[in-house]
Amino acid sequence: MEPASLVIGLGNPLQGPDGFGPAVIDRLRRVSLSERTTLLDAGTDLIGHLDRLAGFDRAILVDAVAGGAGTGAVSIVDEAAISQWSVASPDSHAVSAVLALGLFRRLYPAARTTIVLVGLDAPYLDVGGGLADGTIQEGVAAVLRLLAAD
Repeated sequence: MEPASLVIGLGNPLQGPDGFGPAVIDRLRRVSLSERTTLLDAGTDLIGHLDRLAGFDRAILVDAVAGGAGTGAVSIVDEAAISQWSVASPDSHAVSAVLALGLFRRLYPAARTTIVLVGLDAPYLDVGGGLADGTIQEGVAAVLRLLAAD
């Protein structure tokens, strides 16, 4: 049976590339997806939705990642790699996902949820600006590849 998947868009559309997660979720709502796939625009509140992750086989987080090279590239990062990111990062945006996933694993130790991130290596997170349509499409394509990989 196809795994139940939760795709969570994270970010603030008012802060340029930080709107990547919500933009990808908006675009995915126009695509025919399996009934076992749930889309959620969580804004900037991953911690407030941790309880939902435990009810799914797979959770795909879609978010901008600050503090990298700022290449604008979209990549897929597994939970093992995310767990290696510094919790002491000066960028509170990066800290929240690392802390939230650690908290999820502590609160739901029996959860078998596979967690992966579709991340945009954001050049900046600032008020205004926008996202190129091609960047949003890259995010959509990455999510669709993950959903197809059963």
